[in-house]
Amino acid sequence: MSDFRKDLMQSKAALLTGGGTWIGKAIARQLGLHGAKMVISSRKQEVPVYE
Repeated sequence: MSDFRKDLMQSKAALLTGGGTWIGKAIARQLGLHGAKMVISSRKQEVPVYE
């Protein structure tokens, strides 16, 4: 649940580093839920699943 409009990031783009785990993953998820187009990068090719 968010206090922000679902289309808040609709016409925005985001470059997110460290998006594969923990806080970066949570930020990526929220940006996506609010309509942002994203490029997500990580140091590791494979990341553990923490869900």
